[in-house]
Amino acid sequence: MESKRLFVSVNVPEGIRERIFSASAKVLGIEGFKLAEKESLHFTLKFLGSTPAERVPEICKSLAAISDFKGFKVSLSGFGAFGRKILWLGVSEGNERMQGLNSAVNKALHLEPESFIPHLTLARNKNASNAEFGKALSVLKKLEISESFLVEGFELMESMLSEKGALHSKIASFRLSKS
Repeated sequence: MESKRLFVSVNVPEGIRERIFSASAKVLGIEGFKLAEKESLHFTLKFLGSTPAERVPEICKSLAAISDFKGFKVSLSGFGAFGRKILWLGVSEGNERMQGLNSAVNKALHLEPESFIPHLTLARNKNASNAEFGKALSVLKKLEISESFLVEGFELMESMLSEKGALHSKIASFRLSKS
């Protein structure tokens, strides 16, 4: 039985991904950190993990039912960390709406809600010391990133693990209603 490693995401427009990657790479392009690939900057609404391939049509049908959720604006700013492992960029406007979309995805897929902090993962700590990690976070927090975009939909994505990291491909897109 074939399985797919799936997640539901809000993908970031290409121009914004480019600017965020360029700004953060200057800070995080140092030894000890693994930068997130520019093409893969996204908000994970729900990680589904290894899922039987034959469930994909059912998942798509469930996610399509979220179409009455209204699109919304997201403004990106503010850096943070999950422990000493992940450095991320947060959401200053649209945080509650992103959390609402996460809840709608959980409900549509009949999944239990989990703690959810909307963020873009910028880098993972591979072997930086605590001091190096703290310094990188401190430098990141001095960056002025102010980007906004309209969330008009979300995607069901497949993540394929490779030696170079995870490769993402879109399985299906779902439009939100006009706000």
